[in-house]
Amino acid sequence: MQDTIGLGLINGSTIRAGDVRVMMAAEGVAPTAADKLRMGGVNYAIERAEPFAPAGVAVYFDVILRA
Repeated sequence: MQDTIGLGLINGSTIRAGDVRVMMAAEGVAPTAADKLRMGGVNYAIERAEPFAPAGVAVYFDVILRA
């Protein structure tokens, strides 16, 4: 699932204007900065991937992508 990033989260250092936020199912190996994702014909680098794990088990990863 793709989402927009709220302006309050864009601070010019970690998250930049133009970054894309996606939520990825937690299946298999966790995404890392070494991984790439192709979406809509654009190659993205993973800038940040944080697990959402309310009971200690990852349900999905909140991922920030940069072209």
